[in-house]
Amino acid sequence: MSWLRLWTDIIDDPKMAKLTDMQFRQFTYLLVLAKEQDEDGIINLSDEDICWRLRFKIDLFQQTKKVLEKMKIIQCN
Repeated sequence: MSWLRLWTDIIDDPKMAKLTDMQFRQFTYLLVLAKEQDEDGIINLSDEDICWRLRFKIDLFQQTKKVLEKMKIIQCN
């Protein structure tokens, strides 16, 4: 089992504060999945595969993904 580290100031980060609880949860799960993939933060899975693995509803995840991209929290290809 591997672990990842979060900065303690994540709770005071203005970008994180703008996320809904579900968006924050999805973001956190994406961090865990990225760590699990061990590809320097790159997740080489389709949205469908991410949603299956993390038990997300595809429409909610795609909305969250757009928000995270717009806020420059994540980068998608």
